Amino acid sequence: MAGGTERAFILIESTTWHFSKKYLTKAAYKCKLKLLQDYKCRRVKKMQNIPQISDAEWLVMKVLWNESPLGSSDVIKELKGTTDWKPKTIKTLLSRLVSKNAVAYDVGSRGYSYYPLVSENECAKEEARSFLGRVYNGSLNLLVKNFIENKELSTEEIEELKKLLEDK
Repeated sequence: MAGGTERAFILIESTTWHFSKKYLTKAAYKCKLKLLQDYKCRRVKKMQNIPQISDAEWLVMKVLWNESPLGSSDVIKELKGTTDWKPKTIKTLLSRLVSKNAVAYDVGSRGYSYYPLVSENECAKEEARSFLGRVYNGSLNLLVKNFIENKELSTEEIEELKKLLEDK
């Protein structure tokens, strides 16, 4: 197993993101997704290069964050009830996500299997930072003030916000 793991790391370090079972030992192939995600997450955090993801791409990413790896046909099935997109549209979105380094894929006997390279949490944080900068000039105080003034908060929500601030 150690030899397989080392071999997987060598492939990952050489930035070969598209794997095939024939190049890895069985143990390395099974653990390569975790190794790849761990390595890629460290690399993304180091580079602070979280991709900008469109609203449509978010829907595709949510499917992959929920379960992966998935083939494009599986992603199409998952989105069939919530969107009226054609299969070609979903495949285009997957291609865009691959080019943004948000998603990678394996080539197997059944075609491509897609999986996320960035976590939902990191993407959400980046989206929040971007929104805060665009809409509120980076002012968290202005965002919170606007939110509180424009939304009726229940007693439970107010207590929860107080607890969050106290814990910080």
